[in-house]
Amino acid sequence: MVNFNDGEWIAITPEGFFEASSPKAAQHLNVRLGNRVYGIDQFYNQFYRPDLVALALAGDKEGAVRLAAKRANMGIIIGAGAPPVVSIVSPAAGRSSRRDVEVVAALEEQDGGIGKVEWKLNGMTVGVMEPGRGIA
Repeated sequence: MVNFNDGEWIAITPEGFFEASSPKAAQHLNVRLGNRVYGIDQFYNQFYRPDLVALALAGDKEGAVRLAAKRANMGIIIGAGAPPVVSIVSPAAGRSSRRDVEVVAALEEQDGGIGKVEWKLNGMTVGVMEPGRGIA
């Protein structure tokens, strides 16, 4: 368990699952693949598991956390390679004060390819693009 000066906190299991007091706290987490470090946002859906953190803190006598890690196969998740580099093409930072903004992003493939892309706004999924298909 890690506490920060601003009152935020993160709890992490040895298997890599985590719970955070807020998305702001989760921004303190990184994932290291070889010599490269990435923000947790690329791996958030796989590792954010408050249910498993609660089980681990309660002693997890049944081994549910270990079983979930085995089912999730963290080795495959991490071994899939580096996530793409995402950059916002437009609007330029600080260039829009409108409430409704069209955002254009560029994804640059690293060694892990590009799979499903999710657009999120304030933590809510607002669009999903599957490989070979348009955004839904």
